[in-house]
Order: sequence, then C-alpha cells, then structure tokens
Amino acid sequence: MHWLVSAIPPSTRGLGGGAELPPDAVEHRNDFGRRGWDGPRPPAGDQPHRYFFRLYAVSRPLRLTAESTSDDLRDALHGAELAHGDLVGLYQR
Repeated sequence: MHWLVSAIPPSTRGLGGGAELPPDAVEHRNDFGRRGWDGPRPPAGDQPHRYFFRLYAVSRPLRLTAESTSDDLRDALHGAELAHGDLVGLYQR
C-alpha cells in the first residue's frame, strides 16, 4: 500500500498537487513504514504496473489514529461503508 488516508471531510472536492491533504485528514503508515505518499517506482523496463486507488464513503467517523493500520481501517469499515469507488492507474518507466 503506497498511501493510506482517513477522515477526509465529505466536502472535499479533490486533492492538490503534491498530495496535499485537507485539514483533519489523517495519514497512516504505508507498507514502506512511512506516512505519506510513496509513489510508484516499478523497475525500469518492466511492463506497466497497475496501481489501485479506492475511496470509501462512510456513515460515521471511523476515529482512526495515525498509528492505525490498513487492517484497522478494514475492521472499522464494517457496518459503516455506504459506497466505494475504484480507480486503476498504469505506470511504467
């Protein structure tokens, strides 16, 4: 997982360049052990890699801390998920 963010306000219409987050949004550790976006870096010459982005609409605040993991997020989504959307991006270098 390259980026995990929760508590994005429902009024948010987009994210600015440089992965700027709205106030109150919470970044969690990614699979590289760091907070923030760790963008795609497939090996040069590889076929395009697929990157999946998923956004959830929830019925209530999930109240996750910055130390929460992706497993914590999945657990918190039970009973709160209203909808989700997926975007798949391809990247090659």
